[in-house]
Amino acid sequence: MKKRTIYVYYHNDLDGLVSVKLAFRVLESLGYEPKLGKCLNYSSKLKKKWQKKKFPLKKPACVLDYQYHPDVEVWFDHHPKDFSISENTKFWAFDKNAKSCAKVIYDFAAKKGIKFDIDNLDKILRWTDIIDSGLFAENDIPASETINPSLEITKLIRIMDLKRKLIPKLTELYLKGVSFKDILELKEVKNALEYNDKKREEAKKIFEANNNFDAKNGVVTYEVLKGEWFRFMPQLYFSDSLIWLGIIKKEKDYVVSLTQNPWNSQPNLLLKKDIHFGNIAAKYGGGGHWYVAVAEFKKYKDAKKAFSEILETIKNKLSQENSVVEKKQI
Repeated sequence: MKKRTIYVYYHNDLDGLVSVKLAFRVLESLGYEPKLGKCLNYSSKLKKKWQKKKFPLKKPACVLDYQYHPDVEVWFDHHPKDFSISENTKFWAFDKNAKSCAKVIYDFAAKKGIKFDIDNLDKILRWTDIIDSGLFAENDIPASETINPSLEITKLIRIMDLKRKLIPKLTELYLKGVSFKDILELKEVKNALEYNDKKREEAKKIFEANNNFDAKNGVVTYEVLKGEWFRFMPQLYFSDSLIWLGIIKKEKDYVVSLTQNPWNSQPNLLLKKDIHFGNIAAKYGGGGHWYVAVAEFKKYKDAKKAFSEILETIKNKLSQENSVVEKKQI
């Protein structure tokens, strides 16, 4: 019996890449012939299309690590979002408590008795959980490793953050069984790592100048409208901070980014103060988890307005429980 073709769409990060690898095996076991579809981002343009009744991409579709659409045939995710499964969806799994989408797929496969033949899978799943849930401090991973990586996995993650256009090629290679070690030997990947070194120094200068950054009461605010942004850079300068809130220019969008400092000594304070970044971002058409989220805008003035409102919301919720932040030298 001929297997039915299904197109796999995935988020453009490490969790998306690993989820694709697992999903291909699961889909094959379920009687499909999976083909790699587009790599999805959280752009305002795609989200607008996603909200329409008709699915904006080729069908039948399997969507990984992205919000639900009633036209999808297979769906796996772990982002908190309201949804109602339609009759079009034959297979799905969702777990808002999972640290990664890859873990959701892995658990689904285990229940179905589906086995994987992937080298170092336990280690890869562990790293995917760490990165996607920001569990750096709990695993003794310093901020410097995310900015100036020395490990294979952190180098790959940095490349995916820096050069999004490379992700489809990296995903294809990983599906073919090419190891992370061999992927890092590619000329364009080596060039990207060299580019990362250059841009890291530029980003440090922006921080050191402190022209677009403000840190007060445990909240670090920043604005980067030019150059590359290193999302964990605030930890190098404000190690005692609780929250990082900023506006970043990414291609044609202005992104308001909300992040709990993964190395903060009060990791549960946000939950205690009823601060859920995903829910806050959702009010502006964005989304994410309680500890990290984004909202994207086409116009700077709209991003700035949202930024100011979010900052006020956070300060009100934190009340008198804010941390004292001191600048420290690298």
